[in-house]
Amino acid sequence: MLRRFQDIISTPANTMYRAETDMKTGMGVVIDPVTMIASLPAAEMGAGFFVVDKERIATGINAGSNDLSDYYYEFVTIKAGEMVKLYAFVNQLSVFGTDQYDEATVFVEGGRVAVDANGLWVPAAVPSRYVFDKKYDDAGHELLQISVSDHIA
Repeated sequence: MLRRFQDIISTPANTMYRAETDMKTGMGVVIDPVTMIASLPAAEMGAGFFVVDKERIATGINAGSNDLSDYYYEFVTIKAGEMVKLYAFVNQLSVFGTDQYDEATVFVEGGRVAVDANGLWVPAAVPSRYVFDKKYDDAGHELLQISVSDHIA
């Protein structure tokens, strides 16, 4: 799940890429502008990646539903080959939340976070511009609230 708490509204999402593999919204990905593919990073990254999202469009029997949760599986699951939305949260005014982390991991408020080779958020072992603010309760779903720093540390 990706929840945009604060962002510059005119910052567009890049919607020209397809997912290389199955993934979840809120994961970190890298892009290949030649193949137009978004894939999981090869190693831990603290900058230079995108956060993946997708359009929330119900299909099949739920196509007529108008009150589905943002956590509905069809809204947070991305299949290989599916078109994705990519956000580059680089402005220090950006704050977002994601549930794409290992729940057993201990995060320190004010500590830097990064994405690992699985696209999941982890405490940073590399220089990063992303700061863990706190765990946020989003109607019973726990998200990491992450803000963007004006510098990489």
